[in-house]
Amino acid sequence: MEKVLEKTEMPYAPWTIVGANDKNFATLKIITTAIQATETYIEHMILTHEQQTIKYLDRAISKLPELSASVLDKVDLSPAISTKKYKKFKKLYQ
Repeated sequence: MEKVLEKTEMPYAPWTIVGANDKNFATLKIITTAIQATETYIEHMILTHEQQTIKYLDRAISKLPELSASVLDKVDLSPAISTKKYKKFKKLYQ
């Protein structure tokens, strides 16, 4: 699937991956993506090249929050346990 996405993504039509585990998140992601694409198209049509460059450089102008592809993107992966504790828990839960 990754190869298909990689070969079919175009600068003018990028893929947006939408997780399907949470219906509300998926709906919000789709609507947000559509709004961003519409705003980009309108700006491209009405702004001069110089104005588009300034807009591109000024990231603070965006009104819509960036949404991560998954809730797992927010998980802190830094916690760790010692090997001794790991073996103890592994034996217990196997």
